[in-house]
Amino acid sequence: MIKITNLKKVYKNDSGQITALDQIDLEVKKGEIFGIIGLSGAGKSTLIRCMNLLEKPTTGSILIDGQEIVELQGMQLRKLRSSLGMIFQHFNLLMQRTVEGNVAFPLEIAGVSKKDIKTRAIELLELVGLSDKKKAYPAQLSGGQKQRVAIARALANNPKVLLCDEATSALDPLTTKSILALLKDINIKLGLTIVLITHEMGVIKEICDHVAVIDNNHIVEVGTVIEVISTPASETSRRLFGYSGKEIPLLDFQQEPGVEYSIRIKVTFTGKSALKPVISNIVRQYGVDANILFGNIDYVQGAPLGELVLELSGDETSVRNALGYIKKINLAYEVLSA
Repeated sequence: MIKITNLKKVYKNDSGQITALDQIDLEVKKGEIFGIIGLSGAGKSTLIRCMNLLEKPTTGSILIDGQEIVELQGMQLRKLRSSLGMIFQHFNLLMQRTVEGNVAFPLEIAGVSKKDIKTRAIELLELVGLSDKKKAYPAQLSGGQKQRVAIARALANNPKVLLCDEATSALDPLTTKSILALLKDINIKLGLTIVLITHEMGVIKEICDHVAVIDNNHIVEVGTVIEVISTPASETSRRLFGYSGKEIPLLDFQQEPGVEYSIRIKVTFTGKSALKPVISNIVRQYGVDANILFGNIDYVQGAPLGELVLELSGDETSVRNALGYIKKINLAYEVLSA
């Protein structure tokens, strides 16, 4: 659906050049919700603005549905943008227009008949749950309602892709959750491809299928959300998604007196594996002591994702057999110290 290859964006100023994006390679499949996460200044907003040519890349390729878009101009560029809906952090509504008028605006520009505009606007306001607010003005709406209007407006021209630039950053947690549920519902009902950028880990965990982690203007990791959270391959991902398993703040690792062998591991539990009695099994079957040093459980799209840091102690053969059991039942683990 979207394929980005070797993308680079350089800004020039009086002091020289600033590289905002460098060697970006990314692929988004049709119908998925793809998240791009990074800290402020990492380059994520520039990247999403390059996708609809609000920013023109310095070099590189962007294919959307097999069409190279980087050199599009005039009518072809306008046609492209009509197929790409965009929603923003601060809504960007027309304050002097009603809710219905805001949704109608892109259709008016496209030359759609008044009758069809009205039908489409009512249909979209019903989709986003704002049928009763069609005559209200933006100043009379809450933040969540404003973003729902912005979503309806972005869908007016039946876009192939919806681009979301920090769409929930200005909203409170409960409203954020309702907007994310709406985006997921739209994704399912319309088969719409959604690309969203955010610095909020909760947004990625709530609705995204895949995630790209961007740092210092480079993509440092791409994968399914479960993969990136449970087994992060970059230090940036470890920082963004929380506990890395590398430090235990309360305890230093020390070999216990009289114990032949001890090892500290981080075990990641996902999906149904989170329900398995792993610790009791390894204690009972292999005769090792299992001391829990740290535990955490989270949810990714409703599925449990847990972490345990364990200290396994006993004779070396038993401990290693216990590790073999953990591997056999397809749990991911990382040796932290031995």
